[in-house]
Amino acid sequence: MNSRIASSIAAAALALLGSSAAFAQQAAIGESYDAVPAFVSTQSRAAVKAELLRARAAGEVQLADDYDYPSAVAATAPNSTLTRAEVKAELLAARQRGEPIGLDDRS
Repeated sequence: MNSRIASSIAAAALALLGSSAAFAQQAAIGESYDAVPAFVSTQSRAAVKAELLRARAAGEVQLADDYDYPSAVAATAPNSTLTRAEVKAELLAARQRGEPIGLDDRS
C-alpha cells in the first residue's frame, strides 16, 4: 500500500514538473522581453521640475504626506439620510428583484 502511495506521488510530481516546462519560454538571441519603446521626453528636467512646483503652488498636486485619507474622503462623501437597516433592506429588495449589485452601479 505504501509503495502505491509513493508511486502515485512520484507520478503526480513528474506530471507537474513536465507541464510547467510547457509554459516556459526562452528569449531568442538579441530578443528582449521589454519590447516597449523607450520614452523620450519633449521637455527638459528643469522644465518638468518647474511645472511641478507651479502645480504644487496652485494646489493642483497633493503630496502623499499631506493627504489625510480618511478625513479627506469623509469630507467629500455625501451624507446619507438612511439608517443601516434601511440600506440593508434596499439591498435585499434589489437582490430579490434580480438587479445587478456592484461598485459600478453607484449613482
